[in-house]
Amino acid sequence: MSELLSRRQIVRLSAAERGAGLRGLAAFGQRAGGVKIASDLAVLSADPTGRDPTRPEAYARMTRFVATRLQEQGVLPAGDGKRGSARYLQRFAWDQRYETGRAVSDNVIGIRRGDGTSNEVVIVVAHLDGLSAAEKRWYERDARQPRSMAGYQGTNDNASAVAAALYLSDALGRLERMRKRPLKRDVVFLFPSAEEEGLKGTEAFAKLASHFSGKRIVGVVNFEMVGQGDARQVRFFGGADGIAAGANPLYQRGMEQRTRGAMASLVPGHARDGGEGWFERSDHYVFARGGIPSVMYLGEPGAYHTPQDNLGAIDPKTNRAVARHALRLVAGLADDPRPQPGVGRGLPFTVQTGYQGGVYPAR
Repeated sequence: MSELLSRRQIVRLSAAERGAGLRGLAAFGQRAGGVKIASDLAVLSADPTGRDPTRPEAYARMTRFVATRLQEQGVLPAGDGKRGSARYLQRFAWDQRYETGRAVSDNVIGIRRGDGTSNEVVIVVAHLDGLSAAEKRWYERDARQPRSMAGYQGTNDNASAVAAALYLSDALGRLERMRKRPLKRDVVFLFPSAEEEGLKGTEAFAKLASHFSGKRIVGVVNFEMVGQGDARQVRFFGGADGIAAGANPLYQRGMEQRTRGAMASLVPGHARDGGEGWFERSDHYVFARGGIPSVMYLGEPGAYHTPQDNLGAIDPKTNRAVARHALRLVAGLADDPRPQPGVGRGLPFTVQTGYQGGVYPAR
């Protein structure tokens, strides 16, 4: 099992490869403020396959983009790769859901190291993948409601969430620089693949990730489709019903957090679920099943899994408002001076979440 590099080591080893990128950003005036939600959305929506995780050659462009953004922000790599941006990648295989056989893809994983006084970790999650070619064909042949999938971009589902998580990462870095100290706890940024295949990327992280021995995950914050809807009524889930949500300390922390300025305002997700079962349908659910306090921000799904889920339907202001609320939630938990005794658990663990296909180390 390999060890994570220290802050000093990663600064020294990556200085050369980061230098050119940072100088380029500074030249375009984009480094100051670090807010790039709109431009991140444009890049993430431009992939011609719609970020198909079963097309590794094309999907690699998206993983490299996210890894590079994390590197620009000073987030350390926490994947299994050996050099360059591959250090942010965790490669895995899974049994496909919409056609026979296994596919291989990559999760993107970065970490902001805490001050070293705690073994506790907070995880921020936003799945990177869109629909596979096989799932698109399934929709096109659906006897109940066949549809053309030509031009599908998957911007709200789930490029909007990736942009929100990158905003949060950048803002945490600026907060640390302003305070001239790191947060107390590690913050891990997980951009899983194969969510649309049945949460398989997050299952692979929980079962196979090799860099988190001795760490205890005390909270998981997940973004799902946060680029549309009324920012004053963003659904916030902490359980499938009120009883489960009420027993979730992270949900309670989020609901009690005071809204300021352009931050989103939350409404209880379980009370406005509409029979959809949203709490069990995104990546946080893997961690929740594993006994870790986990929450999800959910905007308006809109025309997800259709070509109408495109860049033109997104409101970056809603995206930013959700990210700002989550920033305070994550920073508050990551820097809370009180320990979290008895909360959460470590890796690895294995859970089943709906679709029963397996996950495996990639060969």
